[in-house]
Amino acid sequence: MNSLHNLNREIILGPGHSLNELIARLFWISETNGDYSHTEWELYPGVFGLYARHNDDYVATTGHRTLDHSVLDHYNNVVRCATTPEPINNFNKNHFYVNCTFDVMKNIYKDITAPVYCAKLDMENYPETRYHFAMMEYSEGAAEHLNYGKKPTLLHVAKRCFIKNCTENEQDMDINWINVGKVLQKDYSDFPDHCTPHIENFNAIIDQYNWYNRISDFTMQQLVDMSWDEILDIT
Repeated sequence: MNSLHNLNREIILGPGHSLNELIARLFWISETNGDYSHTEWELYPGVFGLYARHNDDYVATTGHRTLDHSVLDHYNNVVRCATTPEPINNFNKNHFYVNCTFDVMKNIYKDITAPVYCAKLDMENYPETRYHFAMMEYSEGAAEHLNYGKKPTLLHVAKRCFIKNCTENEQDMDINWINVGKVLQKDYSDFPDHCTPHIENFNAIIDQYNWYNRISDFTMQQLVDMSWDEILDIT
């Protein structure tokens, strides 16, 4: 581990639609000693239904985003979309998510002065993560080339999940990977030890997240029910 790491911080880097916001929210809970009485959500309407994820700028500004607009604007316009390490290292918050591609991560993660975490969907071994990914991937505005008046077929969505899984498996960065399939099943073994006292609070957040994001679409249920071999057969 880099000797310059600030061990009081955990920085979450990674692509969108991978539940990195959920990881940031859990770290935030550990910092605030379990105060999960309020949060704010980002809604994803789409052809498969409505999906809700945690609002990353609410988490990044420690739940006070309405009180300090300058911090909020700086996070959204500079930190959250950073392509160099400096804005991340200089942002005076302990836990936040930076939405970046794997290519950007490869260029900057070694120079981040805090432990770096990234969510991994592992859709081969945790089928329910296919649903969470697809609900965001096929939400309105997420992909401009889509005709939002027509549902993508199961074949189309399964192929997209296969591509995402392959991209994840290609990554060899020496960072802290958190398998969100395990997290959604209340297995927090990929988190650092200092989070252990907050497991009960983590469970409450996961229960809430899973309750809000129940499957209501037949195609999404089919996607989750498919074996990985079936997905390989059609890709």
